[in-house]
Amino acid sequence: MCEENQTREECFNCNTNYCNKENKVHKQCWVKNKKLCNSSHNSYCFMERNSTNEINKGCDNCSTLACKKCFDHRCNNWKDIPYYCYSFNGTTKIVKECSFTEPDCYIVKINNKDEKQNQFHFNCGKCPASNEDLLNTKDSHLSKMINKTNINSLQCAECNKGPLCNKEELFEKQLFCWEKSENESEMTKMTRICKSECFVYRDLNGNG
Repeated sequence: MCEENQTREECFNCNTNYCNKENKVHKQCWVKNKKLCNSSHNSYCFMERNSTNEINKGCDNCSTLACKKCFDHRCNNWKDIPYYCYSFNGTTKIVKECSFTEPDCYIVKINNKDEKQNQFHFNCGKCPASNEDLLNTKDSHLSKMINKTNINSLQCAECNKGPLCNKEELFEKQLFCWEKSENESEMTKMTRICKSECFVYRDLNGNG
């Protein structure tokens, strides 16, 4: 018999054959500060990263794609939860579980001469130190995309302000500059983001 101080969500009395099924009582899930919420027997518990990469816990469905779900009673109490970035599984864009300690994601813009539109590659971590590093990739999807492009034209942007921040729109918010050394005659697009501003100068010989 249920005790008098137990709620309907915690305990259920009945007096017919085989009436005491598990679905008669709610399951519980963890929320912040070691508190619990009640959920129906066939619902999920979840742990997710919100827009500022902080951790939320609760009952039922996640509010973001950066989320882990489980089905058992009080199951959403993982000690660690990863950061999340967009990536690829073959040719399919997916949400990927990344590092437990580093929130960085990156996106590479690829100007493939056989394609009318820009293509993008997404993954966890920071931009490779140089575009040449991308040539050694073990990622078959990336290798195929850069096969018909100028490796020096690839542009990369990284972010860490929230989960799944490596979207195509990230490039629209970044500053890229023209680049030309003293001995070069043609300008090229920089492959990495400028932190604050671009500059141009002319030397004493009149070269820009």
